[in-house]
Amino acid sequence: MAKIIKIVYVMIVFFFIFLSVTNSSAFSGCMNDSDCPDLFCLPPLDMKCHELVCKCR
Repeated sequence: MAKIIKIVYVMIVFFFIFLSVTNSSAFSGCMNDSDCPDLFCLPPLDMKCHELVCKCR
């Protein structure tokens, strides 16, 4: 019984790791400043596209 619970637990952990890895590349870069989301920078900074990567500047 304990082995079955461990197997199920390991399957759940690997499933969530798989989901997080596959979703990590959802934002693939930018071509101009309007492609960058505005939610990640603190107020004095704006999100700018720099070398195809969005950065707070």
